[in-house]
Amino acid sequence: MVSRARLLWVALAVVVVVIGVVGVLSSRGVPTAEGPIEETPTPTPTPTAVRTPAAPVSGEKIKRGAAVTELVVPAVAGLSQALSDPSVPVELESVAGGLALADLKAEVFTLSKEGLHQVGSPKVVSAKVVSTRVAASPPTVVVHVCLDRSAVKVLDATGKDMTNPSAASRVLQVWKMASTESGWKLVDRTFTRKLTC
Repeated sequence: MVSRARLLWVALAVVVVVIGVVGVLSSRGVPTAEGPIEETPTPTPTPTAVRTPAAPVSGEKIKRGAAVTELVVPAVAGLSQALSDPSVPVELESVAGGLALADLKAEVFTLSKEGLHQVGSPKVVSAKVVSTRVAASPPTVVVHVCLDRSAVKVLDATGKDMTNPSAASRVLQVWKMASTESGWKLVDRTFTRKLTC
């Protein structure tokens, strides 16, 4: 015959298990006999300003063949800032728009999802205008941008270097820049057939 003390211990254990299960379900927002538990929304962090503002719109005409490093540095700096800590949003809208903005945000999201971050920034080796559309609305220029990525590393959360060892240290990209009220912004970014520079 089972003793009365043993039955009390079993009953107490069952009560503790039930309370634990209800607590777990409640913490996950699962409805219980008392009704659904409303979760407190996590506030969205305010985006951080890009440290290097967009280059101001100049009154002088930008000509084909001109060196325009000052036009591309803000977008390079903004992306580097965002990739250095993908969990902190950066106002990339201040240096990019259109397809390029979506492209930059996707790059930051991918790095964040993989638990990675960037250390170091690419250096603009050259930025040369290859075509202009000053009569367009807004005025645009196409620039061949040579970036030196030799000082850039991609690290995981533990600090392990995840940089692709076979990646070229210099890359040549084609950037379309648009003149806006707040300055020149990157609006599209592609690669040339000649990948390195």
